[in-house]
Amino acid sequence: MKYLHLLFFTILPFLSFSQLRDKVCDEKYLTAIELEKCQLDSVYVPDVQYKLNFIVSFKSNVLPKFRVIKRKLKLSEEVKSEINLLSRIYDSVLSVKSYRYEKDGDKNTLFIQPNSYLSTVLSMQIFKIYPDIYAVLLNPIHLQLNPKTSKPEIEDFENRVNQVYKKLSSEEILRLSNTVQNLKIERSLIPHAENAKLFQGQLDETAKLKYEIVNFLLWNN
Repeated sequence: MKYLHLLFFTILPFLSFSQLRDKVCDEKYLTAIELEKCQLDSVYVPDVQYKLNFIVSFKSNVLPKFRVIKRKLKLSEEVKSEINLLSRIYDSVLSVKSYRYEKDGDKNTLFIQPNSYLSTVLSMQIFKIYPDIYAVLLNPIHLQLNPKTSKPEIEDFENRVNQVYKKLSSEEILRLSNTVQNLKIERSLIPHAENAKLFQGQLDETAKLKYEIVNFLLWNN
């Protein structure tokens, strides 16, 4: 699977919007249901293009500015330890969920909706490029989506996040709050940035800020 992602990111930057549309649905080889799904796949073309453009802009224009700030952070060993633990959990859960979403998504579209499949792959890659702990670990939607996360697991993930946050000093929280707010603004300026979001849910501003701070600490950990 990782080699598929490597090939995917090697080829896609050279595809134009029109090339992404260049797909033939040949009724000689498809059942009626397959043909219908194949033809409907074109609705995902803009979504694939938006997400691809977002990744390119986010990685090349936005994140380098904040990588400098991240390198200058001086955190306690206790905070670093909690971040490392949460980072391992995040990476493990994301790996499992990505594999299932991509495999099931391809199967559910009868293996003939490549744009739908690529849209899913890109969404998962965005979570790998920059963490989103609420979307991947804490959103209650994962109680229903396969692979399911149990309620005790979500509660444990929340406790892990709180352990990181509680160990930060008020000065660190203030500095990090300013940083993540600036990052949020820069991210929002990327065209169609909203199309790159998934599993966001409804959160109050206090919870959003906490998660965004922890996301920043997990990034490139």
